[in-house]
Amino acid sequence: DDLARQAPIAALVDDTVSFSVDCPGNGGGGGEGRPYVWRNLWSASSAPAGTRVTLELTLDVSADTAERVAGAQAELRYNATTLSYDSVSAGALGQLTVNAQTAGTIFWLATTFSTPPGGIVQLARFHFTVTGSPGSTAATRTTLSEVQGLDPALLDTLIRVVEDTLTVGGPGANQPPQGEANGPYSGAA
Repeated sequence: DDLARQAPIAALVDDTVSFSVDCPGNGGGGGEGRPYVWRNLWSASSAPAGTRVTLELTLDVSADTAERVAGAQAELRYNATTLSYDSVSAGALGQLTVNAQTAGTIFWLATTFSTPPGGIVQLARFHFTVTGSPGSTAATRTTLSEVQGLDPALLDTLIRVVEDTLTVGGPGANQPPQGEANGPYSGAA
């Protein structure tokens, strides 16, 4: 069973057991009392293979109307057997640097040289092509390195992350037949 793991225990001995927790679906991220929300949101909850999808990353600092976001650095992990990374678009901060050399992991940094935005700040939009088989999923996994506010305050401890999951669907839904007088007639089933 992949979910079970043996951890021998011996008297007066310290040991470490490493594991990874996968919480599929929306939500998660912990930090429930934190006032700012980092949200990863897929452009669709389900998409068939061959479809292009976008992951939008936003940081909502509207709990404090005076707060601003001057920069953000993070690691984004995704299921590389389900998605193929295509490109990225800068958000409200304007300056964006990305390292996507390793499939399944994107390191990125966004910053601004102008007045930092507040409220709900679009950080970046990552574009992918769905490559997985129907039923497979791609959950986002975010590790914050540093989020810069004003004065140069770090906001990391004030942020909770809300991840999202994309599910690969089957071929597109049936389309109604299209017909023209005297043919030809076509449709998808």
